[in-house]
Amino acid sequence: MKQNITVRLAAPEDAPLFASWATENMDIPDEDIKAVEKSNALVLIIEVDGKPEMYLPLIPAMTIGYLGFNPDQDIRTRAIVLREMRAALGRLQDELGIKYAYVHTKAEYPMGKWAVKNGFKKTPKDAFVLERN
Repeated sequence: MKQNITVRLAAPEDAPLFASWATENMDIPDEDIKAVEKSNALVLIIEVDGKPEMYLPLIPAMTIGYLGFNPDQDIRTRAIVLREMRAALGRLQDELGIKYAYVHTKAEYPMGKWAVKNGFKKTPKDAFVLERN
């Protein structure tokens, strides 16, 4: 017998069911649940024959590629544009409702040093990437 599988976006009335699933699942760390609660997550629901069987909270985030500077700029100009870029990043996050901005680098690299000085926190988890062609 063929099952009818559908995928849809969550609606507000779905929240109580999925909240209970999350809090009752010991495999989901509390910090992951809190991260979703603090965000404006987009939630996909997978249903089989009209019955919810899984949900997937997707947290919108930004990933900073790198800092690109004019090679001829002086140190004072660099400091000015770094401050303005950090402020602009915060405004863009606010405008788009994106709570998290990430930098993937090493702590000893200039980008890592900049990130630490500007309030970025090292995450305790490994990062895994799913790349599409």
